[in-house]
Formats: sequence, C-alpha cells, structure tokens
Amino acid sequence: MIPLRRRGVRVLITLTLLLSERRVRNMSDESKKREEEEAKLYPEINQGLEILNEAGEWVVGREKEQIIVLARGFMISGIIGILTGNAVKVLIVICSFTNKFRNTTMTNKTIMKYAGMTKTPLDRVLKELKFYNIISSHYLPGGSLKKRRRRINIIRWDTARARLIKEKKIKLGLDDKIDFIIPNPFRK
Repeated sequence: MIPLRRRGVRVLITLTLLLSERRVRNMSDESKKREEEEAKLYPEINQGLEILNEAGEWVVGREKEQIIVLARGFMISGIIGILTGNAVKVLIVICSFTNKFRNTTMTNKTIMKYAGMTKTPLDRVLKELKFYNIISSHYLPGGSLKKRRRRINIIRWDTARARLIKEKKIKLGLDDKIDFIIPNPFRK
C-alpha cells in the first residue's frame, strides 16, 4: 500500500470512511428492524438464544441448532450419487462430529449408534469411503493395542480429486469435469 502524504487526500479519505460508516450504521438499524419483523412473522427463522414473544419482547429461547458441513466438491462431482445409502448416512454422522480441522476421534460403536447399523456393514462402508478418498484414518500414538484411538479425517475435495486421478479411479473429460467414476469393488 502506498502511503499518502498530502493532507487534502487524507481529509478526503477520512470523510469517505465516515460517510460509509454512517451508511453501514443506518443499514444495520434498518436490517435489525426487518429481522425483528421477520422473527415475529416466521419464528422458525430466528434460531438464536433469544426469540420474540407476542408482546414484541426478546426472551430466552431455544439453543442454536448445530449445522453439518459436507464437502461440496464430492456432491458437485457426482461421487455422492455413487455411494450406497449406508455410506451417505455414515458420512453425515462423521461430518456432524468433526471439529474445525475436519477430523474426529469417533469410535465404531458411536458411529453404529447414530447411523443405525451393525459392525459388518459399517466396516464395508468405511472401506467404501476410503476407496473414494472421502475419508482417511490413522491411529493416534499411545495406548494399548485394544484401547488405541483412531482419528478420521475428512479429506478436502482438491486433494481427493488429485488422488483419485493418480489412482485412475476417475477419468476427466475435455472440460475438466468427471466423465467416468470406477465402480466401488466393496459394493455387493
């Protein structure tokens, strides 16, 4: 950034900043009024800690619902459509328990509980998700052989795409979109 030396330019910049700040403040008041009106009309929109009652007062309401983040590249590419129904269920369960670094230390027992399946289909599904490079897993150091903890990582789409191309599991067309996806060998 080039430092400005002239006093007139500095004054012009500060006036511009003040005017834009005033516009933002006015817009925030208008948007706040609009949000309050929408919250009165549609209470399901406002999922915050405070909700508007019929008298128009803010009262303590329900807690905010957790949002599940899925890797969008897998959906756009069409790989999600190839997965089995159980694989999609397990992927949603894993994604709902990941942290901001896209990993989790869920056990198979917890995944089975929330996905509603037994051990054999779960093992098959985890192999399927690893086959398409949607997840990767490794054991954390420490602990005995029976009590080792496993970390499951959700892989970024650009990394997974590069791996899938390298392993020749997908074929790209001329427009750089996926034309062919190798079927899953773990599917019955």
